[in-house]
Amino acid sequence: MAYQPKIECKSGATAGLEALVRWNHPDRGIVMPDYFIPIAERVGLIDALTSQIFDQSLKWFSISFADSPLKMSMNLSAKSLVDINLADGLSDLCHQNQVGPERVVLELTETSAMVDPILSLD
Repeated sequence: MAYQPKIECKSGATAGLEALVRWNHPDRGIVMPDYFIPIAERVGLIDALTSQIFDQSLKWFSISFADSPLKMSMNLSAKSLVDINLADGLSDLCHQNQVGPERVVLELTETSAMVDPILSLD
């Protein structure tokens, strides 16, 4: 995981952080998500990957910013929107890590939203 600050344009203050997944491949080095996310979606592993990203990010966030008002943004594939356990699982992870759910922002990935825009809007 990599964490990128989100800055308010008007004030220059840090508004939060965005969790970005990276794959550190032993031969290829850092592999960007535009390579492996479509594969995870295609082979049905996107929900497991999303769960792992949420888990790792919330653990890190709860330790690093426990007493902060900052928010954590995490990307979500439109394919994961049909996962009936998504909301409860994220709520449980927030509770386990003592992160208020209001501090979590889910951002729908652009590529998955464009593949199935009707599902994304629903």
